[in-house]
Amino acid sequence: MADTSILEELQARGLVHSVTAQEELDKLMQNEVVSFYIGFDPTSTSLHAGSLLQIATMARLQRAGHKPFALIGVNSDPKERVLEAIEYVGLGIEAIGVVVIAAGIVWGLVAWVKDRARLDDSSEIFRNCRQRIGRSLVLGLEILVAADIIHTVAIEPTLENIGALGVLILVRTFVNWTLVLDLEDRWPWQKPAQ
Repeated sequence: MADTSILEELQARGLVHSVTAQEELDKLMQNEVVSFYIGFDPTSTSLHAGSLLQIATMARLQRAGHKPFALIGVNSDPKERVLEAIEYVGLGIEAIGVVVIAAGIVWGLVAWVKDRARLDDSSEIFRNCRQRIGRSLVLGLEILVAADIIHTVAIEPTLENIGALGVLILVRTFVNWTLVLDLEDRWPWQKPAQ
């Protein structure tokens, strides 16, 4: 097989299933160093014959002057890595929502202590504290809904998950509306009183 290209050799050995733009790929592999990867699942109980074929193919490509990368991990598939990154983004947004709620509660309570020292009207102190905590709850709930949407739509868009998301959004929206009603004495779609 001395007069054949590495791609033709792999095809002759039955190691290539399908190729897009075969002529361009063959020219590229003959004229440049091509980086490639082969992924292995570490959760598997052992390597098998298919793994040996991958390793042998990797060795052939490396002897032909190309650059191999052996990826060991569950998410060696680029699509899986993107989904994992999106999941981390969703978790980060959830964390932000929780921090906003917790910080709002702390802020409301610290302001309550300060108001107690300077104001005499206990109803005004209570109302101010409630307003601060309520606003942080409204904002935190909005952020948590965004995280739920990212998780459900981007990561696991099954009919069951989308239905559960719909129910969750309805509940959180209702809670949000009742908070706005309680804080501002109006529904969110009504204009503020002048």
